[in-house]
Amino acid sequence: MSERSALRGVITALVTPIDFDGKIDVSSLASLAAWQATKVDGLFVLGTSGEGVLFPKEERMRAIETIMNEVGNKVPVMVHVGSITTQESVELAAHAEKHGAAAISVINPYYFSISDEDQITHFISIAQSAPHTPFYLYNNPGVTQNTVSDNILKRISEQVVQFAGIKDSSKSLDTLSHYKTIVGESKDVLVGGDLIFADALKRGVSGAVSTVSNIFPELFVTIYEAFCNDDLETMQIYQEKVRTVIKILTSYPYFSTVKHLLVRKGIGMNSPYTCAPLGRLEEKDVNHMIARLQKLDIEEVEV
Repeated sequence: MSERSALRGVITALVTPIDFDGKIDVSSLASLAAWQATKVDGLFVLGTSGEGVLFPKEERMRAIETIMNEVGNKVPVMVHVGSITTQESVELAAHAEKHGAAAISVINPYYFSISDEDQITHFISIAQSAPHTPFYLYNNPGVTQNTVSDNILKRISEQVVQFAGIKDSSKSLDTLSHYKTIVGESKDVLVGGDLIFADALKRGVSGAVSTVSNIFPELFVTIYEAFCNDDLETMQIYQEKVRTVIKILTSYPYFSTVKHLLVRKGIGMNSPYTCAPLGRLEEKDVNHMIARLQKLDIEEVEV
């Protein structure tokens, strides 16, 4: 088993289609995953954008099975298995490995403040439940009370045989560079921050886990291809396009807005619903949001 997965480039943080009652719409999920598999380099599923922690364990498992059955042999799929309890994370990790995930990722324990030692025990228990699957830490201090400290990162990299890297959503270029120094060239650092993709690539990250690529994947693919071709000018031009789009999208309930646009584009989404208590974009704001996007002189942004 290789310690590294094939996750590079543009990795979509897949949103999760649900119905009015909050159940996962597996038919729409399969369609969305299939479309994304033709556009990007990989998928990151059931993370923050995928509302993973809001679903019961059984729903998360059903989503994993749906995605893996649809695209598991077409693009690498990283499954986020973090939960508020170690036991549930262990079960989700084992299930992801059983169904062929290319990698698993685990966010820090959240809600409660947890010591480094207890976090390390938590992560090792999860990794041991999926011993043949590359393991990524997931640092997102904006939504947890805990962070991946130097101590945690070093210890996990030493004690977990299949440790493959870290996904960092701190939105800090300095943090990305620091993590890269710790893990070295043989492991991955993935950026979870659409606004800093171009600059993060220059700092040595392997790729980006992107929410906006659910709807406008070409923007991010162009940035990555320009980086591979050492075309810094194109990178910056397209990064600015991304900033312009995100400024509009984040003016509204973000994940609901992304889902509304997918419904409009007819891509793998029958409804724009999000899991309560996440906010939903009100119908009166939909046309306003679309009109603002249509005014942009950006070929890749078709709505």
